[in-house]
Amino acid sequence: MTRPKITIVTVCFNAAKTLERTIKSVINQTYDKIEYIIIDGASTDGTIDIIKQFENKISYWNSEPDNGIYDAMNKGIKKASGDWINFMNAGDMFADDNVIKTLFETELDDCGVIYGSWFLKYRNHLSLTTPSPFYENKNKFKGMGFSHQSVFVKLQCALKYMFDTSFKLCADYNMIHKLYYKEKVVFNKVCIPIAIMDEESGATISNYELHYREVARICGCSPSNIEIMYSVIVYKLKRYIKKCIW
Repeated sequence: MTRPKITIVTVCFNAAKTLERTIKSVINQTYDKIEYIIIDGASTDGTIDIIKQFENKISYWNSEPDNGIYDAMNKGIKKASGDWINFMNAGDMFADDNVIKTLFETELDDCGVIYGSWFLKYRNHLSLTTPSPFYENKNKFKGMGFSHQSVFVKLQCALKYMFDTSFKLCADYNMIHKLYYKEKVVFNKVCIPIAIMDEESGATISNYELHYREVARICGCSPSNIEIMYSVIVYKLKRYIKKCIW
């Protein structure tokens, strides 16, 4: 079996408080065919100093102004030379040091997308989130059902369907949606946790209404304002309950 080369891309901006744990999570992976790329958006808070501390472990890094997170992620795609690509952004981590080895040192079905579960990190607790298969998600208005941190995409697929920067929150779902419905790519769900995400991080947390509107645009549906606001309220209520418990 030919062992594939895996590209991990971290995009960041003024992430001095969170970037180091992400870098260590990548460079401590026990799989040895990893290309690590960091795309920084011209940080001014000490982020560059952290990158330079680990420069000998990073395949490529750059720091310059960009037009948002998806523009930065596209820059990472263009620099990638691996067979598969994953986006582990500042503050995110792999679930353990053996994730990539577990995934790619075994025979994989002929597929273009690999995805698995992930942990949400609350103040004192990790909550495992298990996705259902993408094609079983009957209500596509809810989104793709898994996080981009827990997804590996064939690089050739990512190059063909770059992130559409007209989306502020859901360009990752737009890519996945096109790969499944337009490209007819095979999706392979794996039964291991792939990533750990901070429950408080992410732009979606602060603007869930926009998230729903972008998902609706991708799916070609037209939910009413009442439907959207109902979904936002339910989402916020679930988050509040989980925060109170954990």
